[in-house]
Amino acid sequence: MPEEVSLVDWPLRDEPIGSSLALALAAGAGWLTVWATDSAAMGIAIVALLGVTLWRTWLPVRYQLGSSGVVQSVLGWQRRLAWLEIARYELQHEGVILFCDAEGAPLAALSGVYIRWGEHQDKVQAILEFYLPR
Repeated sequence: MPEEVSLVDWPLRDEPIGSSLALALAAGAGWLTVWATDSAAMGIAIVALLGVTLWRTWLPVRYQLGSSGVVQSVLGWQRRLAWLEIARYELQHEGVILFCDAEGAPLAALSGVYIRWGEHQDKVQAILEFYLPR
């Protein structure tokens, strides 16, 4: 049985250039909205919506992968995915996407959980292969 893996994904700290670019684009979209609509309220609404969409960029997310499944923690809030709830996973270049549906629906990635593994790639892959054999 592989050891439990605990990691923190915080793109604003780990990838400051890409994260800052995403946040700058959100601010730019807000400015463009104000310019196009002449409504500051609309621009603020767009920036707020994009800020909520980009929450994983500016908030640190802790993941624990262990015998009970995957626990995602942010700001004291926890979400646990039991291994039986995860139907499949896809390995990516810098992490893994966990899916709760077995089919590859076009928008399935939006409801999936992406875990950037950093220097823990081997440990994350070992635990996935143990609990989610293909």
